Amino acid sequence: MFYGGIAGTVVSVIGFAVWKIVLAVKKKNLKKDLEEEYFSM
Repeated sequence: MFYGGIAGTVVSVIGFAVWKIVLAVKKKNLKKDLEEEYFSM
């Protein structure tokens, strides 16, 4: 039970970190796409 709790916490932290990175990358890519569209007009 104790180890399960630790594992659950670690998985939650890693999942949260990955989610944050994915969001940051998506936001950066979205911004880049918008800039390219804006400049190509």
